[in-house]
Amino acid sequence: MRAFEFHVSIGCPIQRRRTAEQFFSRAAIRALGTDKSLAGRGDDEFTFDPPVQTLMGAKSLLTGAEVTKLWQRLEKKSLPQCGDCPANFQGGAFGCYGSVSAPVSAQGERWLVESFTPASGVESTVPAAIIAAGVTGSEIDIRRGVSSDGVPLTEAMEPARKTTNPGNQEFSSSQLLEFILSAGPILKSDLQFAFLADFGAIDLSSDEILVAATDFSSNTAVSDSAKIARFREKVRKDHAFRFGKYSSDDQSVTELKQFFRACYLALTTGGKVMVRTEFSLA
Repeated sequence: MRAFEFHVSIGCPIQRRRTAEQFFSRAAIRALGTDKSLAGRGDDEFTFDPPVQTLMGAKSLLTGAEVTKLWQRLEKKSLPQCGDCPANFQGGAFGCYGSVSAPVSAQGERWLVESFTPASGVESTVPAAIIAAGVTGSEIDIRRGVSSDGVPLTEAMEPARKTTNPGNQEFSSSQLLEFILSAGPILKSDLQFAFLADFGAIDLSSDEILVAATDFSSNTAVSDSAKIARFREKVRKDHAFRFGKYSSDDQSVTELKQFFRACYLALTTGGKVMVRTEFSLA
């Protein structure tokens, strides 16, 4: 089970030929097709919603063997276009897609709150957005230890917590996860920069975040497009992605880092991050 899925949308030919839901279904084939354990699960059945298009028509139920064959066909067809894509953070076909598996580990939740280091002196930051949207984390907490298919959303029964400085405000991992799942508009707005900076994924000063918020606001004029392009180039040159790979990272931490990597690539390429989860937020 996946806690949530995501991909970097830059309007490439492969993405344009499909709706977002269809793309997620195709990309989910990648997630299974590249899973080494699938080799011994040829008779197991996997459900896809919406159905995926196969040579036999649209199907919502595929065996492991069918998934393997479909992935081989998709990989051969898509790899030439995906190989050099600037939004490809995983490598290979459909490398702009990733997911965070459920249950999210206790280590993953601790890493998320420890990474949350909001900048000072900035009004349009993630804490302000969380408070303004009324994100309490309750949508995550009610799914701790509970799932219709036997897989809870989180491993721990209680969230990790952190008091931010400045602000002296307490935030929980439940709030941060819920915010990520409901942050579609945030991830394609002027808050892109603040989002990455507040989670420590990119090194931006308060002044730079304010400049970004001005340059990337929804009211930015077309005549400012050159200025925006220069700012994106500055980010690529001067503000590298900060989350590296460590042997101590578990699967949840690794996948959460991939999510932030996707957000960084969306920021520098002018794309947006699409997030999909299997449950509905109230």
